[in-house]
Amino acid sequence: MHHSYGGPGAQPVPRPELQAFFGEPVAFRLGEDLRGPEVDGHTVRAAVSEVLVELEVIDTPYGDWRLPLQGSVADNAAAARSVPGREIPLHPDLDLACEEITVRVGREAVAPLLGRRG
Repeated sequence: MHHSYGGPGAQPVPRPELQAFFGEPVAFRLGEDLRGPEVDGHTVRAAVSEVLVELEVIDTPYGDWRLPLQGSVADNAAAARSVPGREIPLHPDLDLACEEITVRVGREAVAPLLGRRG
């Protein structure tokens, strides 16, 4: 299995490690540190310098995939690999909830998603 982006040094993901599930998270790169109890949503957004769409390879010991989202997010229990895409500057008027992500295998779109699921 190979991915189409990932930059120099990108490696194939060994099949035995996978349960064939992918996620399409958006990663945030901070341009400045966040400190103190006064940090709120506006402060966090102002600190973000770039966003990156990632291809996350999921691997989990939970064979039935009934792991609650909070449990998975809390400790990244299901993240086996992450392949970052290109950096996109975060402009103040960019609404990530309205952005669409389309995963393609070859030329076939297999997973169109909106930033806000549901």
